[in-house]
Amino acid sequence: MFRQDRTNPSTAVSNWKGRKDTARGWPSTAVSTWLNGGLHSGEPVEYSTSGSPTVRTYDNYTSVHWTGSGTFTITANPSNKKFDVWVVSGAGGGGGGYEAGTGWNGGGGGGGAGGAEAFTAQTMGVAEHTITVGAGGAGGANKASNGSSGVASSFAINGGSTLSCTEGGYGGGWQYAGEAGGSGGGGGGHGSKAGGSGTAGEGNDGGSHSGAGGQPMEAPGGGGKGGAGVDASNSPSGVGGAGGANGTNDYADGTTSGVGVGQWAGGGGGSAGTEGASGGAGAGAGGSNAATANTGSGGGGGGGTSASQAGGAGGSGAVVIRWVTE
Repeated sequence: MFRQDRTNPSTAVSNWKGRKDTARGWPSTAVSTWLNGGLHSGEPVEYSTSGSPTVRTYDNYTSVHWTGSGTFTITANPSNKKFDVWVVSGAGGGGGGYEAGTGWNGGGGGGGAGGAEAFTAQTMGVAEHTITVGAGGAGGANKASNGSSGVASSFAINGGSTLSCTEGGYGGGWQYAGEAGGSGGGGGGHGSKAGGSGTAGEGNDGGSHSGAGGQPMEAPGGGGKGGAGVDASNSPSGVGGAGGANGTNDYADGTTSGVGVGQWAGGGGGSAGTEGASGGAGAGAGGSNAATANTGSGGGGGGGTSASQAGGAGGSGAVVIRWVTE
């Protein structure tokens, strides 16, 4: 009996230890999962907005697309997320020119596109973050008037960086140079008038005009995100220089199609005896044509065969953010 009594406690202790080890295994697995973020990685970002943005879901992303200023307020669960941000500033207006029938038949330079740039893998906390969407600049009223500069757009991270781009440069009036900007404006068509410089990473230079005078005084195009504005010189063709090509970004809906959705920031066309071509998606062609709103594309130069001397208005900008939805 003595040996039998010792055997039973030994078996009981062994069984108890086994149950204890099994019981410890389950919490260990749960803690491991928690430490690796497994219990929380699927929680969605909770947020609210102002400014009436467009919200889209595609592939594994959620995107928010502002065409007017507003806010993005995160209320919960941003810690495991990285945000991509696309900022496009307002574009410059086209320069004023001489209208047809005056005997001069000269054009104004195309407006430069607003600066456009992608800022990847940004972090944000629980806070209100501020979106500013810049307006496009007005076109120049006549041969003595430059267009107006665009207005910069930005995304200000509360407690962090302000992600911003340079406004688009105005197109030069008939006898003036173009302005520097995100993309530079094209120079005027009378004499040797330089285009404005673009900002590295945001856009390109506006085109320049060479020649002292004579007919038909073609004006060059404004710079765009995808290329520089086309230069112009006096020639019998009378065609103003095209604006620089637009750029693309797929943050809004996962594609690079659609003006102001996947296609952005073309340079405005210059004007002359025959109007210049537009520079890309949303840009105004030479001859007083305005750019499409919320594309960041430049306005067309005024004059040439247009009924009006005035340059076209530049397009306003936009801001898009996206993050992975788990």
